[in-house]
Amino acid sequence: MVALITSCATSSDLKNVRTELNREVEDKIAAFDIRIRMMQEEQKQAIEAMRKGQANTAADMSELREQIQQLRGNVEALQKGSFPDARGDSAYNKRLEQLSQKINFIENFLEISKKDSSSGNDSSVSPPDSSSDKQSKSSQYAAAYQLFKSGNYAKARSGRLSHGRVF
Repeated sequence: MVALITSCATSSDLKNVRTELNREVEDKIAAFDIRIRMMQEEQKQAIEAMRKGQANTAADMSELREQIQQLRGNVEALQKGSFPDARGDSAYNKRLEQLSQKINFIENFLEISKKDSSSGNDSSVSPPDSSSDKQSKSSQYAAAYQLFKSGNYAKARSGRLSHGRVF
């Protein structure tokens, strides 16, 4: 006898295969859900760390602004000669000019405009008096650059400050 065996899938076999495939798909979906939750938690932690960093940076910038304002006040007091030792002493004037240049450099580097520090008007931008042409030119450049940054392009190009001094 020759027996011919043919294989046909019965409906119970198809149900078993479908059940097994569904289980595998559900397992993969559950693994992806776990992975997504882990990534979301990592993202929350990263965002929290960035927010803390931004808050620290903002606090540092605020502190720098305050320190620059204090330095400007000291420089202005020295320029006006309110300290008795500062009058007519070329060493003090030279040091004063250096400090003024450093402050301008720091403000330019940190992109802190004069508007942020106090009034925002052009009269606060004035180069310090100097006996040295080189120092005077660099302070004048810094003042013109501040005018440019504050949006007074015409004054910055012409080299004239509000008090009429020409660069």
